[in-house]
Amino acid sequence: MTQEDRSTNRGWPSAPLNPIEESAILQAFWRANADFEDPVAKRVVAHLVTEEMAEKYRADNSVYAEIHLASLRAADKALSAWADRQDAPSIVLLGGGLDGRAERRLLPIKGKIYNIDTPPILARYGALTATAPIPSVAVPASLTKPDALLSALGTAGWESTTPTCFIAEGVLEFTGPARMLTLLNALIGRAAQGSMILLQALDPCLVVYAEQIGDETFPWRKLPDAGALLQQIEGAEVLELSTDAPTLDGPESSVALSHVYQLNI
Repeated sequence: MTQEDRSTNRGWPSAPLNPIEESAILQAFWRANADFEDPVAKRVVAHLVTEEMAEKYRADNSVYAEIHLASLRAADKALSAWADRQDAPSIVLLGGGLDGRAERRLLPIKGKIYNIDTPPILARYGALTATAPIPSVAVPASLTKPDALLSALGTAGWESTTPTCFIAEGVLEFTGPARMLTLLNALIGRAAQGSMILLQALDPCLVVYAEQIGDETFPWRKLPDAGALLQQIEGAEVLELSTDAPTLDGPESSVALSHVYQLNI
């Protein structure tokens, strides 16, 4: 079956995949092929992953899949604990891509998910989550324009007085620290008390790791230091969550290749 065959099935958007979409599909492939209950990811594989893509994805170094899955498990654990204390919580996915939380039973049935991303990705996400038990609202907006983003959220039905969990996974590397700091401060300033931000970030030492394993396709030559960035945050308590992420072993200590931070507002 070709990519065109898969993407036109059952009313799915037929436009070719762009590099960001391919990254989201790769992550879904990792979830679908791990001990990780994610019906959305399984639909991604069934509808969007060709045999050629699957062969390529299986050949990728498994450490990146381990990083992704370890970070998700840590974030999901924190999200579930937070949601248990809420009545009708909201989740805002900041660049959520093809996230599967609408069907991972992490929210009470009264919860709602807002996915902020580009229109092409949101079109595919909408097809994937149309029958999910937790309703999802697509919000086309840019993470680099916080005021417009918050306005778009409000138009989409998000209420700033409702406790919200904002989730940013795999986006700091693209926004850069300055823009991410601006975004985090804007969210902290508008979110209700009791809200939370979950920020996942690759460790800068992952660049060294990629060099050690000879990965010439690794896309970054430098990664932002999320820990240093979060030292500038005011108005939120910052905690680093425990993960089972792979590590880079040094002469004196081991460094986790990925981090998940919880910001309590």
